[in-house]
Amino acid sequence: MRAGIVSNCFKSQLDAGESLASLIGRATACGFSVIELRQGCLGDGESSGELVPDPDRLESLAESCPGVCWDLALGYPCFDPATTGDDVVFSAGRTSIGRLAQAGPP
Repeated sequence: MRAGIVSNCFKSQLDAGESLASLIGRATACGFSVIELRQGCLGDGESSGELVPDPDRLESLAESCPGVCWDLALGYPCFDPATTGDDVVFSAGRTSIGRLAQAGPP
C-alpha cells in the first residue's frame, strides 16, 4: 500500500511562510507518494481570499515530484442546486486536477 499525506497537515508551516513545494519535497523524501492537496492549505498554490487554486503553480509542483499520485480537495458546494460549475474556483480546480494528473488518471 502506498503511504499518503494531506496538505492540511502542513497548515502551521504554510502559515509561517514555508513553501508548499518544500513541504511536499520533504514528505516525498520520507516515502509519501500519495498527496491530497486541500483548498486553504495550498500555500502559494492558491490565491489568498477566495482560495482559488493556481493551475500553473500546481503543475510545476507535480512536475517536480514525479511518481506522486495527486488529489485536489475543494470545499465546493457541488450538490447545491444553485451551483453552476462555471465559477472561478471550480474552473481553476478542474484545470488544476488535470495538470496534477499529468499522464495518469485524475
